[in-house]
Order: sequence, then C-alpha cells, then structure tokens
Amino acid sequence: EAGCKTVIGSRLKQSGMFWTVRGANAIIALRCCRLSGRFEDYWEARRA
Repeated sequence: EAGCKTVIGSRLKQSGMFWTVRGANAIIALRCCRLSGRFEDYWEARRA
C-alpha cells in the first residue's frame, strides 16, 4: 500500500491532473521501470 502511494499517487494525484486509464497505465509502467532499475531495458524493448 505504501509503495502504491509513493510510486503512483505522488505522480497521478497532483493538483489539476486528469488521467485516462491508458495514460495512467503508461506512466505507472514507466515509473515502475525507473524505480526498479529497468528503465533502459524498457526503452531497448520499445525500440526493437
């Protein structure tokens, strides 16, 4: 629960923000990759 608040809530719940489900899922995936140290792997997979 605390991880969810840190990783997701801090970005998605800022004042005045509105997210579609697709957009929220995309930003969550990017933040999780960055925080887990797999950010470069994510972009390598996207380029392929």
